Amino acid sequence: MNLLYKVELDNNFRSESTWIPINVIRPKIDSTVNIIISNQEEIRAFTFKNITIDSSGKPSFEPYRISYRIVSCAGTEKDPRGGEIVVNNRVYFTSPPDLAGFHVVVISPEDFTAKAIKYFNTLGKWDINEAKKDSSSFNFVKFLKDSIPEGHYVFLIAFDSPFRLPIIWQQYYPESLGSLDSLRSVFRQWGSDFADSLGKDGRWKQSFFFVGRNFGKMTKIVEGFDNEGDSVFAEGFLVQYPTTASISSPVFGGVKKLKEFEIYFSKNDSISVTNQLWAFTNDFSLQGKLISETKSNKIEFPDFDLSQTPFLSISTLISNPYEKTDFALDSIRLKFIPLNLYH
Repeated sequence: MNLLYKVELDNNFRSESTWIPINVIRPKIDSTVNIIISNQEEIRAFTFKNITIDSSGKPSFEPYRISYRIVSCAGTEKDPRGGEIVVNNRVYFTSPPDLAGFHVVVISPEDFTAKAIKYFNTLGKWDINEAKKDSSSFNFVKFLKDSIPEGHYVFLIAFDSPFRLPIIWQQYYPESLGSLDSLRSVFRQWGSDFADSLGKDGRWKQSFFFVGRNFGKMTKIVEGFDNEGDSVFAEGFLVQYPTTASISSPVFGGVKKLKEFEIYFSKNDSISVTNQLWAFTNDFSLQGKLISETKSNKIEFPDFDLSQTPFLSISTLISNPYEKTDFALDSIRLKFIPLNLYH
């Protein structure tokens, strides 16, 4: 494979830097090749997973961008859509007229599909005695408190008359998890700015939607509220940074003896990297041999026999468990004695 890299040839007689194909060089015996890879032009032939070239020309995390649209309209003059939850171009809810209450969709952070779709009829039975026995409001609050898995997203809309049952339970069972105070409390835990307005002045028909994520703590992403029940909506993108990524160089060589390998990153301390060096019999082989793996940025190779596998590839495996954004590959430096391919 003829890849152009900036190499520095250094021996006792002369030193020079030039752009040449690595696998057609003919240096003097035991001269040293220094490969320095540090800009977008030099790294264009690498293979990336969850990595992109940023505006500075360095490889950095490529975020997922997941589209969404959410609508709530609970008033007497309803928006024709009434309510809507669409995530990643999948419609999970769209205004059935007979399902008053809260509609909830829990979205996985791994494949951005629904892991749970729930409906809580918080309108309740019209008979007040039956409504007092209805646990739907209780179940809704408990679900928001305890049932959103770590890392997952929650999308919910209030549809038609969702606050009637919490208001009734507030009157008869004010200390219960199904009361209006408990409903407001759980939304405050999620970071809602409208929590104290929900069900205010005994209103059943308020428009409300909420999007949040349980990632370390319960966090609001976006919400909408209208006291009169007019339509509120939002559309945009969930932006999530990958928890794993990798960078792999093309196969290059031939290499007679490895002397040094260094790789430098700018990154958050919580991000860990594992650097691997693979050896191949030729530059088009699909099966390589792992000859070194380390979390250090610098390795020396005094005794590796590369006579049967003189072609190399560098791989970096990146772990980003907290989805941090500050990561960039600054440079790769590799020093070796090349194999004379022409003797």
